[in-house]
Amino acid sequence: MRYFASGLFGILIAMSVTGVALADYGYAFSIPATLTNLSAGSVATALCNLYAGPNGSGNLLANQQSSQPVRVSGSYAGTFTVSASSSTKPGSYKCWIAITGPYTLFATYNIQNGNPSSPQTGWTGTMVTTANLP
Repeated sequence: MRYFASGLFGILIAMSVTGVALADYGYAFSIPATLTNLSAGSVATALCNLYAGPNGSGNLLANQQSSQPVRVSGSYAGTFTVSASSSTKPGSYKCWIAITGPYTLFATYNIQNGNPSSPQTGWTGTMVTTANLP
């Protein structure tokens, strides 16, 4: 339990998402992030969903993660890239960064009950970005 608590104090300082439209409803999302105060060996992964409706509503059309999760030893500053595509034109997307511990790959430290809009206690910063697509 002590190990888990130490991971809760990591801080997601900055997260912004830029979507660049590609052919056939394909998107590349660049997510710059600064992560600090993480337990050595934590893993950071960016995830993005495409939705049929506006503001993250409607059917889930695609659920993608960064091609290369990053193993973090204390802190990380860099950009995650996530590519997502759908055969149906999406109305919106949501992107976030999930942090898991080195020994608990199924426990996500910064997301409450699988919901990135409800981060665990001790986390600050923007946890999820939602935007509509033209």
